[in-house]
Amino acid sequence: MNPNASEVSGVIELALKQLGKPYVFGASGPNSFDCSGFIYYVYKNNGYSISRNSVAGYWPMVIKINDPQPGDLVFLQNTYTPGPSHMGIYLGNGEFIHAGSEQTGVVRGNVFSSYNQKHFLGYGRFKK
Repeated sequence: MNPNASEVSGVIELALKQLGKPYVFGASGPNSFDCSGFIYYVYKNNGYSISRNSVAGYWPMVIKINDPQPGDLVFLQNTYTPGPSHMGIYLGNGEFIHAGSEQTGVVRGNVFSSYNQKHFLGYGRFKK
């Protein structure tokens, strides 16, 4: 089931407000984030019943999709550890927002960059 437009708009709006905030491993906002903590913060504050989890914990929970829409999730694998290891929120047109690293903090990225394509796992959607 696709989320409605107001849910998507709330997710995207809150995610974009976090641009530039620092990356801190294990953090889940509101002042700093790691990648899964960023997802938890944005979705929890938009009415989703999810618990704080790791990327590897979120991957089996989501509905796998092939045609991502804004507000869906982007998953990468084998980035710093084997298996599902990084995630962000799809914005549309190949762009996503994520808590990238200690060097970048929360930034926009391109799903189709060579690095992201090498590590691409799939797209997912939370059930509300």
